[in-house]
Amino acid sequence: KQSKAKQSKAKQSKAKQTLSFGFIPSPPKRIMAATSSSASSATSPTTTLDGFTFPSCYEFPPFFTLQPVAETRMKQDALWVELILAFTRHFSMCEVNVLDVASNTALFHNKRLERRLTPEEITELFDALVERGVAEWVDRKSKDRLLIYWRQPSEWATLIYQWAEANGRVNAVTTIYDLRQGPSSQDQPFYKLDERVILKALSVLEKDQRAVVFEGDKTSAKGVKFFPA
Repeated sequence: KQSKAKQSKAKQSKAKQTLSFGFIPSPPKRIMAATSSSASSATSPTTTLDGFTFPSCYEFPPFFTLQPVAETRMKQDALWVELILAFTRHFSMCEVNVLDVASNTALFHNKRLERRLTPEEITELFDALVERGVAEWVDRKSKDRLLIYWRQPSEWATLIYQWAEANGRVNAVTTIYDLRQGPSSQDQPFYKLDERVILKALSVLEKDQRAVVFEGDKTSAKGVKFFPA
């Protein structure tokens, strides 16, 4: 009886530890802030070799356990979404492979805590990004690769159009290759940006009647003509 009582108490303690993690009072916009003063003082932030510093919630073991309570899970997802967007933006990652990020990055694997998410759990989080309109599956059936919009296509569209105006490209035809990696775009944030994201941005400009894309045999052969706003 005593043994069963101890086991029951241990299970309750574990459940309490998991569900009491501070997701609820932590709004998504404060992901980079400390979620617990005691935890932040106990551990130093994890920083990758390339200079990305993880938020303090990354140092909590329960963060790597997808929560069963709907309200808590919603706020946990919000933290993960913001972290994923910050991480991919830092490394200029537009397409991510589920198995690759699960095995070869620190994003879902905290070595210090010896905690990690499974590919299945990562897929669930990626679904959360898709639901928020900041990503889309390359193949909805396989769900093995995700296209992430850490900057929305509409934002890229604004930057591209500003570049076109500044470089005298309005009322002129420009190849997608020149736009994406030509000499005049080397100092632009969209330089060598994933071609699919470039085309998504141009489709925004087409809807606004500020551009038209000319089809070609290959993406690099495509062209775009910008019109006055």
